[in-house]
Amino acid sequence: KFREMKTSNVIGDKARIGIVLVANWYYPLDPNNERDVAASKRAFDFDFGWFLNPIVNGDYPAVMRERAGDRLPKFTAEESALLKGSYDIFMMNHYGSRAVTDCDSDRSNTPCSTLLPGYPADKGIDDSHVMPGTRAGVPDRFGNNYCEMFTGYPPGYLDMIRYLHMQDTSVDILLTENGWCGNDDVDNYDQLWYFKAFVEQVHKAVVEEKIPVIGYTAWSFLDNYEWGSYGPRFGLYYVNFTEQTGSPDFYEPKPTDLARIPRPSAKWFKKVSETKCLDGWSDVSNIKAHSTSHESKTSTFGIVFGIVALATVVIGIAVVVVYRRRRSGYEPLLSRN
Repeated sequence: KFREMKTSNVIGDKARIGIVLVANWYYPLDPNNERDVAASKRAFDFDFGWFLNPIVNGDYPAVMRERAGDRLPKFTAEESALLKGSYDIFMMNHYGSRAVTDCDSDRSNTPCSTLLPGYPADKGIDDSHVMPGTRAGVPDRFGNNYCEMFTGYPPGYLDMIRYLHMQDTSVDILLTENGWCGNDDVDNYDQLWYFKAFVEQVHKAVVEEKIPVIGYTAWSFLDNYEWGSYGPRFGLYYVNFTEQTGSPDFYEPKPTDLARIPRPSAKWFKKVSETKCLDGWSDVSNIKAHSTSHESKTSTFGIVFGIVALATVVIGIAVVVVYRRRRSGYEPLLSRN
């Protein structure tokens, strides 16, 4: 229908259509272990390939066909042809990465017998491990950890971008949601570290690897209602939610209720948009982890930016000179103090 509308000039000839996909990047817990390598690929096929493969290749990933059998719908030849190539642009949401092993592995924290029938059992992985250098969300002052599922590992972002690009090298990529799930701290320096480190990966993709990324969108402008509560805070601007926020009694708010306070990341984005450079903000390793003791081995210097304005809060293509130190091995997320 979109193509018909475009041909008949109902919509502009520059309009493009695509699907926004979301997934973690999955590393094998042991890159020298064949089962771990297979588990990481399977995890990605089940999370990302489930939706990407049909529009690129006209069918679901082979491993899904193998494991789900007749429970997975079959496309007719006509449906497959209609799906294949039915996009003009790739769009991607990404927040974090995991290190995975097969659920039957002796290193698995998730035995296969505990997985629910259907999708979880078919997928058959344990993704409770993270890469060294990962930062994970921590509890708020009341002990609520709304962000436990979000694990920030910058190199995984570049690996995701590379993978998406390799599916069709002729297609532009728009990086849609990307952001840090924080607690109720206003001065959240983990968030600042996250945005700086992840934007570095965008630079590498565009400048060093010549991947056609046309824009990057930070999530989110403001703290908002996320995943069933106001607890997870992704905003560049802190919002002063109160106990009355969202209640039937919230008719006469105080002047300070719902006040919007810029976090360090908001000031950073403002500086980038105005100066197109990051003088004075150049050493990521000196950005103290305000809400977690998990250290990052990331450092950066000599940064220059170009800007592309998109959506509400968007930065464009980063030009970054990066020096990065990496550790080897993996750390189980569940064992962190």
